[in-house]
Amino acid sequence: MDLPALESALGARLQITSAFVDWSYVLGGVNEVWMADGGARKVLLSWEPHGIRFTDVSGGKEDRYLQKVATSMLAYPHTLHVRPWPEMNANWSTWQPTADGGKTNGGTPAQFVAAWRYLVTFFQRRGVNNLKFVFNPDSSNWLNNTSVSSIWPGSEYVDLLGIDGYNWGNDSVGNTWRVFDNIFSNMYTTLTALDSIHPVWITETGSKEPQKEDNWLYPKESAPVNPNHNKGTWINQMMSSRLFPRVEGIAWFNKRKERDWRLESSSVSLNAIRSYLSTPPARLDPMVFP
Repeated sequence: MDLPALESALGARLQITSAFVDWSYVLGGVNEVWMADGGARKVLLSWEPHGIRFTDVSGGKEDRYLQKVATSMLAYPHTLHVRPWPEMNANWSTWQPTADGGKTNGGTPAQFVAAWRYLVTFFQRRGVNNLKFVFNPDSSNWLNNTSVSSIWPGSEYVDLLGIDGYNWGNDSVGNTWRVFDNIFSNMYTTLTALDSIHPVWITETGSKEPQKEDNWLYPKESAPVNPNHNKGTWINQMMSSRLFPRVEGIAWFNKRKERDWRLESSSVSLNAIRSYLSTPPARLDPMVFP
């Protein structure tokens, strides 16, 4: 469902929209102008450096590309939020910083910090003030994830804190139904202890639709119908949570991919979110992926 159709289905204008781009894409072009809708919407981009290691950035090998971005952003009339190396702490990420620096697009934690600081400083020195940097780990706590404290670049190099996390539901590989609070509480505590200044966004989230069998990689990762749970209830729990006072926005991953994450996956789910978007809590910016 495209953005205008989604807004129509939700019965609300969305305040923030998001998309995914790589490091061949020049930020601040016609796509972002359209997404911003004259400044009525904030724009959030997942900025994914495929084929680029941390030392390539800090060593200046990407400067020509970054200069194109800087030039474009100086002409762009709105603020643009980017999350470089999203979910960088997660063990499945190809840019996960590791002790041996062995990930394809990665390096060591120290090299990650150097690359992040180089990136932010590059734009600051060129007077680009409308590009905002979102430090965005995943909420998972697998033993082979990277400690977020080891890759924290410092509050002066960050504009906003972001967290990704999903309710995968009960499936054949050990995932279980998890409510919003349980998914995000640990990482929220970690990030807000590292940084006492900046607001927090839930930069990606979604829930399985328990009324449907999700057969991604079936039968290896079958996620069957589960009559014991309800996506509308999950959304109600998310929107009524009081555990995260610094959260100012929630981005819903509105795609049918590994699961049917879409808000319109059922009438129960759609009606639940519609009731909140018509009168959102004052501290939240409703936002989804187009």
